[in-house]
Amino acid sequence: MSDIIDRIAGVAGDVADFATAQSKIVAETAKLKAKIAKEKIAIRELTFKIGEYYLENFCETADPGIAETVKAVCDSEAAIADSEAKLLALKGFVKCQACGANVPADDKFCGKCGAEVIKPAPVTETEPDTDDEPPVIEVVNTEE
Repeated sequence: MSDIIDRIAGVAGDVADFATAQSKIVAETAKLKAKIAKEKIAIRELTFKIGEYYLENFCETADPGIAETVKAVCDSEAAIADSEAKLLALKGFVKCQACGANVPADDKFCGKCGAEVIKPAPVTETEPDTDDEPPVIEVVNTEE
């Protein structure tokens, strides 16, 4: 009987050792996966910075392989700046060209930095943007 108990104790010890080894593997796997995820996030952030730098410095002289995409981004940035200026104008403000502060449209100088305020062209009514409308999807019945 003692022999059976010793064998059971030995097997139980082996199972405990195996479980301990497996839990160490699981813990190390989790650490490595977390490290990989952290590095992927760092790569995305650095890639984003490269893209920002490229757009800022090469918007007009982009490499032909990416020129169309760069132009699209630059055009979108210009459209955003135009819309933001129109929003400010609707509220009676302009953006200071020197420091970026919002300045009342009637002021001649920026209250933050003192620079002369350059007045933009008057805001005109904008036509509705047809690009924002959802596409029309034609449903075709194929069950005939």
